[in-house]
Amino acid sequence: MINIAGGKFVSPEKLNIDYTAFDSIEMQEKGTELHINGFVFESWLSNMIFLKTQKKKPAFFIINQNLKPVEISNEYSVRSNLYQNIGLIESAIEDLDSAINLTPKNAIVILKRARLYLSQNKFILAEKDYTQAIKVDPLNPNRYEERAKFYRRIDKNNFAEEDYTKAIKVDPSNPDRYEDRGKFYTRINKYHLAEKDYSKAINTDSLNADRYEDRGKFYYRIGKYDLAEKDYSKAIEKDSLNADRYEDRAKFYHKIKNDFLAERDNLKAIELDPKNSNNHTFRARLYEKSKYDLAEKEYSKAIKLEPLNYQKYLDRANFYIKQRNFYAAEKDFTKIIELNPKDIEGYLFRAQFYQNYKVGKFKLAKKDLSKVIELNPNYIPAYFLRAKTYQRISNNKNSENYNLAKKDLEKATLLDTTLFFRKKITAKMFIFAIQ
Repeated sequence: MINIAGGKFVSPEKLNIDYTAFDSIEMQEKGTELHINGFVFESWLSNMIFLKTQKKKPAFFIINQNLKPVEISNEYSVRSNLYQNIGLIESAIEDLDSAINLTPKNAIVILKRARLYLSQNKFILAEKDYTQAIKVDPLNPNRYEERAKFYRRIDKNNFAEEDYTKAIKVDPSNPDRYEDRGKFYTRINKYHLAEKDYSKAINTDSLNADRYEDRGKFYYRIGKYDLAEKDYSKAIEKDSLNADRYEDRAKFYHKIKNDFLAERDNLKAIELDPKNSNNHTFRARLYEKSKYDLAEKEYSKAIKLEPLNYQKYLDRANFYIKQRNFYAAEKDFTKIIELNPKDIEGYLFRAQFYQNYKVGKFKLAKKDLSKVIELNPNYIPAYFLRAKTYQRISNNKNSENYNLAKKDLEKATLLDTTLFFRKKITAKMFIFAIQ
């Protein structure tokens, strides 16, 4: 028997489930897992357990009704998490209903239900819960900000603005409140109001370098580069030993095409933090256009600092492609696969490299995409990409590759129930698919 949060997983014979389909009840522990007739309980975030089955049956988490109401409410809340993690949203909501009935003034549980309603696009019910959370906890500014984000999500910006303002009234000395409203104003293009809020946040918290950087990013967004530069410099003044401050200003200079100043700041960042691989990667990008040898050295330094980070090999591989050094690029793509041969990303990267018209190794691309499908048979893009590869190998209607491409497109469209990927492929491929 496994105990969890006061509740319990009972032995199989006590489970309210029809076992007539099974010849016998089998139960055995395997490390952190408990196997019951092929159903698997496994540890999740150290203290949660959920059931993984093809039929998505609920976890056998029995609520202990002999506890205090607050504790029972907490158990319902915990079980709702379990249901949510195996996709049983309605069951999760039912448990939150029970939790709220026991503790109707628990704003945290009410907000959990609000978020679930929002995830199901049940906006009216979500709004009621966000409002109820405010009613039971009216002095908590976070409640107003939660509802403000909800209103922003459903494009009720006037209501969102009101809630951001209410949060400030409840908590006027907190600079985060002004910055949050400033970001909201930025998203809805009310830049004059956003600027006031960013400045108010700085006035309230003038020693915090992040405030200046955030306003600097805002000024960059609206094209006020002189003011942005001043704020990035002010952030460095407040936090002069932090390499990230110089690196952030370097990236700003790079965006406004002042690579001379960008390189100067990047060198300072590397001086302060020589083991930060990202700083070397950025320096490599600064060198890419003209100092090819130095760029390659910096990419290689980044790899030396983080030899198990596939992104570093990917960065250098893409650099090699730009230099038409396909042999070196292929080696880096292969290294990504070697780091984690069960991860589909490495095969996808190399397959798309092979598909490049300048490389043209379509049979090798097909092999990598077949490996992706072997590792994840439900990964839709791999079927589209392999179909495209078959087409490039041979577009003859009577060829085997042509028929294989049709099969891949048929499989992909069968899996693509949302039409998300189908909308992204060309009309030419669809004509091909139905011929």
